[in-house]
Amino acid sequence: MIGVILAAGRSSRLNKNCHKSLCDFYGLPVIERILREFKKAGIDEIIVVTGYRGEEIENWLEKNNRRLGIKYRTVKNNKWDIYDNAYSLLCVEGLIKDRFFILSMGDHIVDSEIIKGLKNKRIKEGIVLAVDTSPYRHIDVNESTKVVIKNNRIVDIGKDIEEWDGIDTGVFKMNSSIFSYIKDALKRKRSRLSEVLKLYLKENKLIPLKINGKFWIDVDTEEDFKRGWLGFYRLLVKKSDGPVSRYINRKISVPISSFLSRIKPSPNILSFFSFLLTSSAALLFAARINILGAILTQMGSIADGIDGEIARLLYKESKWGEVFDNILDRTGDFLIIGGITFPLLLEVSNPMVLLLSLSTVFLILLPSFLSLLYKKLKNSPPPSYLLIDTRDVRLFLIFLFMLFNRPIELFITLNLLITTNTVRRLIYYRKLLKKT
Repeated sequence: MIGVILAAGRSSRLNKNCHKSLCDFYGLPVIERILREFKKAGIDEIIVVTGYRGEEIENWLEKNNRRLGIKYRTVKNNKWDIYDNAYSLLCVEGLIKDRFFILSMGDHIVDSEIIKGLKNKRIKEGIVLAVDTSPYRHIDVNESTKVVIKNNRIVDIGKDIEEWDGIDTGVFKMNSSIFSYIKDALKRKRSRLSEVLKLYLKENKLIPLKINGKFWIDVDTEEDFKRGWLGFYRLLVKKSDGPVSRYINRKISVPISSFLSRIKPSPNILSFFSFLLTSSAALLFAARINILGAILTQMGSIADGIDGEIARLLYKESKWGEVFDNILDRTGDFLIIGGITFPLLLEVSNPMVLLLSLSTVFLILLPSFLSLLYKKLKNSPPPSYLLIDTRDVRLFLIFLFMLFNRPIELFITLNLLITTNTVRRLIYYRKLLKKT
């Protein structure tokens, strides 16, 4: 499927010495983020409409095309200073013919999952618009285009709607039928796409696709660039996150990752830094400095999320990075358990201490293995209610118990938690296999 990006306009509200599509947004130009999300969604051909400072965008595309690995072409809108964005869309009429295409504004960054949803939405006619029915706090609702939805159809669209059901994300699936309405609107001296859509929906279906909390942002003002990191919570919180990671760690790690993204650190170096924190915690536990060891354990847990967040923010995800991170995580876990066990063996001669320690080392391997098994069965993370024994939870329990010098109680709690949840997982997987 073909993709169209409208990047012809001039942003009068953005006081930056660059075209807004080329301005840096947390480590990468806005247009690079749009192009990468299109590519991740499987859009194999992209048309970029340029106008204001168009040569800069064309030069950037030519310079970075091989690195990005995209197939593109540019179309010039020579009337960008006369007409609004609907005329930019009309400029690609001769290239679209009768095909469906995905349309995005040149200052709207959206998650590839939204684009995939539009791409896979089966329609014979009409237009599909991705709609945010619960906009997050990084979205400026007052400046956004709103929609009214009735019976799964958009019946009104515009910025001045007071009672609305959703926000226009600026990403559509449409076909060549839109061009006749653009021409009609231009005759009436209307050149905004929202004005064209008002004419369109009187005679045709304008269908909403609810994005269900996925990430998107319209970067049109200085404030949008400054508060953009708030939207990263939607982008960076994973379905596989445990409760501690989701509700505690990400609140700290996401702002840190947003800041670090501007200096583009290597995710693998950040993984190793997290490992150093947990290794240091293990040494402190072995030396009976439990309070500091507990604090470093939780710091390591928070840092463990930053490497993945940076990888996703800068599109540096890799299989090797995933393997490297897992190896360091498991090694760090073993070292911490060993560090806690060492002074116990010197103080207590009871063999049950060693047995508890060894069983804990064995059991901490199970949650990762069972999550991997579920992913092979369903190609998705397990349901959230089965994620109560994940690494973030285990490290948080170590933090709490060792803060109050309770190692034996810690081992018992970890053994009970992981064993109980393993049984729950196996029962759930068995039911799942019976259904399939």
